Amino acid sequence: MKKIRKNIKMIIGIVIGVIISVTTSYVLAATLINSKDVVYQDNMSIGATNVQNAIDGTCSKIDTRLSAIEDKLYTIESLGDYVFSFYGKSTISYTGFSLTFPANSYCTFSVNLRSPNSLAMELRICGSDKNCDSPSFMSAQQSESLISELAINRSFYTESSFTYYVWARYRGENNETLKYTGFCATKVK
Repeated sequence: MKKIRKNIKMIIGIVIGVIISVTTSYVLAATLINSKDVVYQDNMSIGATNVQNAIDGTCSKIDTRLSAIEDKLYTIESLGDYVFSFYGKSTISYTGFSLTFPANSYCTFSVNLRSPNSLAMELRICGSDKNCDSPSFMSAQQSESLISELAINRSFYTESSFTYYVWARYRGENNETLKYTGFCATKVK
C-alpha cells in the first residue's frame, strides 16, 4: 500500500513538473525573445536581417502580387438561355422581355425572334419599356420576304449597370417567341 502511494505521489510530481516546465518555456519565449532580435538569413531577397522584417517583407510582396492578380480576375456569369413567349403585334411594341447587364463587365448576347405564325418584321433593343421611337442600342429589320427570323448579336463593355428592353413588330398579330442567350465577364476588383 505504501508503494502505491509512493508511485502516485511520484506520478503527480512528474505531471506538475511537466506543466510548470511547459508554462515557463512558453512565458519565457513570449516575453524574452523578440522577433526583431532573431537573425534572419535573407535567401528570398527581401532585404531583411531579422525575422520580423522578413515577415513584414514577405507580407508586402504577397500583397503586391495579389493586387496584380486581382486586376486580371473576372467572374463569368451566364445571363441565361431563355425562350420567351409573348403576343406579337403589327406595330412596334415592347415584348415584355428585358436584359440587365452588370457594371464593369464585358458582355455578349444574342436575341432571336422566331416567327412560326407570322413574319418578324423588326427587332429593336431600347433603353426604355415605355418608348422605343429611336432604338438606343440597335435594331434589325427585314422587308416583306419569307424569312421568319431576326437576330441581334452584340458584344460590349459596361461601365455601369443598365437594363435594355426588347421591342418587336410583326406582319400579323399572334403568339410569338424570342430566344435569348448571353453572359458577362465581370471584373473582380
